[in-house]
Amino acid sequence: KTDTYVPKDVNQWTHVFVRNDGIPAQIRPPYSGPYKVLQKREKYFVIDVNGKQNTVSIDRLKKAIMEPDTAPPSSSPSTTHRSDITASAFPTTSPTSHTELYLECTKELV
Repeated sequence: KTDTYVPKDVNQWTHVFVRNDGIPAQIRPPYSGPYKVLQKREKYFVIDVNGKQNTVSIDRLKKAIMEPDTAPPSSSPSTTHRSDITASAFPTTSPTSHTELYLECTKELV
């Protein structure tokens, strides 16, 4: 039998990061989250991932230290998805210089 390390304060965690197993490091960061902890069991936690309850082994969890006034909503991790970017954010013409590219990209912001 192999003993594993479990932090003493594990039962006080309110938010966690989840290790991304099985996905090459070049494609995805090693951890995702933070996610709100909904339930705590001896070997696993139930967390809120985008409004769905996911059961995750505590071996894959890492404590997320959150300041009370900056905690993200429980249903959304701190990542931006490709679908969040609108097509209007990209230039429709082919600029010929870096300056033209900059001006084209920032005109939507003004």
